[in-house]
Amino acid sequence: MIEDIKTAAIAALKADAALAALLGGQHVYPGHVARTQQIPGCYVTGSDSSATLPGYASTKHRKNSPTLQVDVFHAGTSLQAGNVAKAVNAALLGAPLTGTYGWSSTTTEQFEEDGRLQHRLIRFRFGYSIQD
Repeated sequence: MIEDIKTAAIAALKADAALAALLGGQHVYPGHVARTQQIPGCYVTGSDSSATLPGYASTKHRKNSPTLQVDVFHAGTSLQAGNVAKAVNAALLGAPLTGTYGWSSTTTEQFEEDGRLQHRLIRFRFGYSIQD
């Protein structure tokens, strides 16, 4: 399921006009290796884990813990990178992806000294229903 969510998130971010304006195009990619792709750009990864819930034998329901991560890299100022991160947040929190619920995010910022890049890491937590 996380692969479907990553694909939908990339499509949503590419479709966001404000984000495209800040990036100078639809520079949103799967993966997280910025130096091999476009800067400025957004790189989307994700992970998922699940566990059976009490009563699983009859209901076949699972609890899940998905995380979607968007790495924003920008060669400009901290403010420019922050504006891109805000646009990513607005795009994904403003219209949660179909079949998901309870979206929240945390953002960290750092300066990548070796590449002279501003880096914003945005982690999104959310839920979706899993039934076997």
